[in-house]
Amino acid sequence: LEEIYTHLIQRFPGVVVMSEQEMQVVTQLCQKINRHFTDGKTIRQCLETNPGSHGKQMLVQSLQLREIPSADYAVREWILPFMMTFTDLLKVLWTLWTQHAKRGAAEAEVRASCEGIARLVGERIVAQLADEELALRAAAASAPKDAAVGGGRRGGGELPSALPTATRAVSLPPLND
Repeated sequence: LEEIYTHLIQRFPGVVVMSEQEMQVVTQLCQKINRHFTDGKTIRQCLETNPGSHGKQMLVQSLQLREIPSADYAVREWILPFMMTFTDLLKVLWTLWTQHAKRGAAEAEVRASCEGIARLVGERIVAQLADEELALRAAAASAPKDAAVGGGRRGGGELPSALPTATRAVSLPPLND
């Protein structure tokens, strides 16, 4: 369990960006869990070196566990608060992870929406420019031939000044949710 905990705690901050307050809560829970792991190692060592009820009695005296009805319940009185703290840590990490995932999904939706709008606007601008170019070419082709010769320039005259700048207005379709 300690290896899983260590691996999880080392990788989690790199995956989920936490606020200062969230980091403080996780840090407090980790400190409690680290104390429990240290106590657990002490309990294990005490019970391995002193098997039986004598080891449990020494355990109660050395750890000064909260009021224990009997030395037989010494390990239970240590492990229950540890498991509650560990569960609390898992709840906090799960909550932070799901919030991170929801933010990521929302950001992806916003990005896709912006890209869609940009694509529509780009298509409309290209269509408008194409229409303007067609209008300019049509106006230049319908201009009288003698106006092209009389301008003093070789190979062409001036374009008519009353050319339309756009043949259709840019109108975007309504966005659907």
